[in-house]
Amino acid sequence: GSETFDRTDVWNIIDHEATHGSLERRGTAILLTEIVACGTNSAQLVSLALSSSICKIIVGATKTNSKSHLRPLAQRLLKHLVSSSKHKTSDWRFAVASALTSRGDSRFDTRTSTDTVSAILSGESVERHATFLVTQA
Repeated sequence: GSETFDRTDVWNIIDHEATHGSLERRGTAILLTEIVACGTNSAQLVSLALSSSICKIIVGATKTNSKSHLRPLAQRLLKHLVSSSKHKTSDWRFAVASALTSRGDSRFDTRTSTDTVSAILSGESVERHATFLVTQA
């Protein structure tokens, strides 16, 4: 018989490499996350792609004064998430913002010296933005 892999299996492998892999494998995990997260319209898939391991790598690589070799890749991922968000649904934007703040750092923009989360949520109504803030508290 043949084995089949679903999305969760694939992302579990990528997440494992992001956590335990070499620098090159962690870089590859960031690139794959960028391709999938920015290329999908699925809030569920983007949430799966932005795992705790990936979000923690992003925070560590982009924090102020970071000398991480992964910094350019992490910054590129964040820029692409912001630019992609302009063409995505509210559910997608909230999934990204939620993953970054709950899995990366609750003060993601401050810790990374970026405006990623605020830029992703900038097109949302005040009511939707308030709902997001309440659910993150």
